[in-house]
Amino acid sequence: MTTVNVPESVKSALQSAADMAEGAFSTTLPGLAHTFHHDHQRQPADPSHRNANPEGEHTRKSTAPKDLGEFMVTQLEGKIDNDRLAKQFPTREGMWHGFIDWENNPDKKKQAAEILEGYTWTPIPEFQLKPLPSTNPILIGHRWKEYHMALGPHLRDVPEESWKIFKEEKRQNMLVVLDFPMNCEPQRDDLMKSHITPNDIHFVRNHGGIPTITNLDKYSIQIGGLVRNPGELLFKDLIDPSKFPQEKMNITLQCSGTRRMEQIALYPGEGDDATSVPYRKVKHEEALLAYEMNGVPLPRIHGGPLRLVVPGVIGARCTKWVTNLNLLPEPSMGPVQRQEYLYYPQQVGKHNVTPDKGFSIQDMPVSSAILSPKDKEVVVHDGYVHCEGWAYSGGGQWVERVEVSIDGGFLWHEVPFENMSPKHYYTMRLWKLNLPVPVEGWVELVVRAWNSAINTQPTIIRNAWNWTLHVTSSAHRVPIYSVNRSLSETAARLRLLEGVGQSIEPITFPIEVPVQSEEEYRAALAKKGPREPLD
Repeated sequence: MTTVNVPESVKSALQSAADMAEGAFSTTLPGLAHTFHHDHQRQPADPSHRNANPEGEHTRKSTAPKDLGEFMVTQLEGKIDNDRLAKQFPTREGMWHGFIDWENNPDKKKQAAEILEGYTWTPIPEFQLKPLPSTNPILIGHRWKEYHMALGPHLRDVPEESWKIFKEEKRQNMLVVLDFPMNCEPQRDDLMKSHITPNDIHFVRNHGGIPTITNLDKYSIQIGGLVRNPGELLFKDLIDPSKFPQEKMNITLQCSGTRRMEQIALYPGEGDDATSVPYRKVKHEEALLAYEMNGVPLPRIHGGPLRLVVPGVIGARCTKWVTNLNLLPEPSMGPVQRQEYLYYPQQVGKHNVTPDKGFSIQDMPVSSAILSPKDKEVVVHDGYVHCEGWAYSGGGQWVERVEVSIDGGFLWHEVPFENMSPKHYYTMRLWKLNLPVPVEGWVELVVRAWNSAINTQPTIIRNAWNWTLHVTSSAHRVPIYSVNRSLSETAARLRLLEGVGQSIEPITFPIEVPVQSEEEYRAALAKKGPREPLD
């Protein structure tokens, strides 16, 4: 959850807008990422995080262009320092650095597309038809870096500049899945420390490089579309309380790819940014322009100096680095809106998919996850396993109840209300529960949440699977190996192992100390009777 400081609503900035019952409210950000809309890497996400999270900790050093390999370096030789390309595609225009104004320069867009179509790019890694890695690997983002390199020396620097901003603004133990465009998030333990997520561990899911403002005093956003009086608003006016009422709000931003790894594991498959939200959200003051995050200026990596925040919807609709606000008669036709973040029926796949067969994902459904214990963890306990996790529901429906099961979802144990973080319209709730686990061996923990509209989660992943692997809303399942120390036999075995300096883990290793004498073995067999039947 994040606290954002905003002008009271985007509606306040659009008082001159025509009164419309329908239509769409569109925001635009600068960048290369979706100007050409080549297929991009869809990466697996750890089940227990709000977006892609690998198991364990990973760190990367900054990746220089030479790391792209001889294949692409040979192809791109002469492009990196090409003066003609430097003049053709500069990345410093007006108040922005790190992007090209493709929308207002269609000739440049056409030229760039022709250049990119002339290359054979590094293949995208395959995850779903091959054995899954034990952890999510850190991907270097070859394809996107190659796009930038092919367009000359200025764009070539964008990936490196973006990585530098990440190093400056994020905690060094962040779990990086993709270094460009940036895809990272916090360690589980860090996430559970507070229901307010600190800026330096807040997850990042970008679709391109990170542009920066060169002159904040001149920064403005353009107001257009179906409004009576098109114009512009200066950033310094938007954040001035004497000109626009300000509002502080607690919200949760969630990536629609949360818990994607579960869909991959069960059902294999291939694994200028303009977006829009329904106008009613603006009309009812549910859309915000955020310039602060947790009491400080909005970090660059999260869209600073200004981003759109629409509480309750997926993060992809909350455009970063806003340049334009437009009132449209229909949803945006930008690639992110038209071709991505769509929810398809289960019968749709690579063999028959077209964008019209899916519908645009807006509000997040109710979902939850177990952060502790971890997947396949050996848990030594005294009859109760301490569980922690999060639960969230979009669309203004808050989480009312969280339940955990140890038998696959037949019997459920409710999390006491005092063990849940405060209730808000648009935020996740952290929860904890000492779960009774009398049994030993492999146990599957299952969590589900209920929201205020009496909606809960599908019991199995099969009911939530879709080809693009968005919105994994099924009950989250975590297998653990239960060792119940409250049972006398187990307690004795643990004391024996401790006495000789051995651990119960790993459970697959043989026991290296005698656990039964020959006399004890014979006596036990005698009680069971003869080995073979007597008749």
